[in-house]
Amino acid sequence: MKSYTYTIENVLFINKKWDHLHIDYGSLAWFSTLRLTNNTFFMKIISTKAHAILDYLMGILLIASPWLFGFAGRNGNDGGDNDGVYGAETWVPVVLGIGTLLYSLFTNYEYSAARKISMKTHLALDTFSGIFLAASPWIFGFSEHVYLPHLILGIAELGAVMLTDPTPGRDTATRTGNRGSTSHHPA
Repeated sequence: MKSYTYTIENVLFINKKWDHLHIDYGSLAWFSTLRLTNNTFFMKIISTKAHAILDYLMGILLIASPWLFGFAGRNGNDGGDNDGVYGAETWVPVVLGIGTLLYSLFTNYEYSAARKISMKTHLALDTFSGIFLAASPWIFGFSEHVYLPHLILGIAELGAVMLTDPTPGRDTATRTGNRGSTSHHPA
């Protein structure tokens, strides 16, 4: 199997301690999806196109989650029965879901209505939303009644942020250097 030596610029490393990197040619496609941040590897396996789809699905799920998971109106005033009063346990995911749908419509990525918000700003909003959602049961004091949907969906949102390649329009073929060429060179 052929192997090549790639410079830092070729593999997009930030760590200046490495002046070259030796990898097998066959592992280049997998390896090119890695980014080095604070000496920790994160695989950037979610394209902006896939992230856009996840955003719209997450927005809808957040809006529906109080009724889907049965915690709408469970504010603890009457032992957990739905008394028709919607507290923070209900409105936090609903408001964050509406916000996610709105800023997704204006993000610079595929499936956007108007590309006005950078992907970097979008990911920062996702990060804030995920942290706020995950912490909201303790911030607003309803963790005694419900916390798992908020915590799990918040962590899922943070995971999507960490795994997303922030460059709009870059798919796996682009990241690996294959620009869609169909010509084959003889070996």
